[in-house]
Amino acid sequence: MAKTISKKTIAKKPMSKPASKPALKAEPKPVAIADLVKELNSFNVDNYWDLGRFLVDKVMPAARKQGMFEEQVMKMISSHPGAKFPFSVLKQCQQYYSYYPDAKKRPLAEVFYFELATKVSESRKRDQYEKMAFDNKWTISDLRKKIRDDEQARRIDERTKYGFDLREKNVWSFDTPDPRFGKPNTKGRLPGQIAANALYYYTNPGDYIVDPFAGSGTTG
Repeated sequence: MAKTISKKTIAKKPMSKPASKPALKAEPKPVAIADLVKELNSFNVDNYWDLGRFLVDKVMPAARKQGMFEEQVMKMISSHPGAKFPFSVLKQCQQYYSYYPDAKKRPLAEVFYFELATKVSESRKRDQYEKMAFDNKWTISDLRKKIRDDEQARRIDERTKYGFDLREKNVWSFDTPDPRFGKPNTKGRLPGQIAANALYYYTNPGDYIVDPFAGSGTTG
C-alpha cells in the first residue's frame, strides 16, 4: 500500500532590500572668478546700474553660498588678471543698485541716484536730497555742491563741538598728548589725538570699535 506523504507549505521569508544610501547633497559650484570677470568686462564703463544688478542678483548670491563676504568676492574679481573694473567701482555699482533698483522709473536722471547712493549713507538724507533736486530742478552739479557743502558744515560743527585737533591728512604729527585723553604720567603714553582723528574720519555712528591703543594709557 503506497504511503501518502503530505507536503508542508513553507512560507518563504521575503528578502529585505538593502538600505538605500542617503542622497548626497549637491555642493554649490565654486565661484568661477574668471567667468565672472569675463561677463563683467562685457559691460560698458558707464553702465553702472546694469553692472550693479549683475553683482547683486548673480555674483553675491553665488558668493554667499560659498560662505564668502561680498567685499571679498569683489576684491577677488577686481584683482583678477584682465579685470576692467577696480574694486571701488564695483562697490559703488553694488551700492547704486542696492539702494535704487528702480532708478530707471524715478523722476531724476540716473546719474543723480548714482551720486546719492555713493555719497550719502543715510536713506532719510537721500530722500531729502532727491526731493530738493526735483523741486528746485537742480543739475547734477547743484546736487554735488549741496552734498559737499552740507558735509563740510557737519564737519565744522563737530570739530567745534568736540574740540579735537582734527586733521584730514595721511600723516599726523603731534608734539604732546592732549591732557583730556588717557591716564596722566603713563610711561610711553601716545597722543590721544591720534585715536580722535582715526575715530572721527574713519568710523560712523554706531560702529563697533576695537581699541588699538589698549595698555598705552591713551584712552583709559
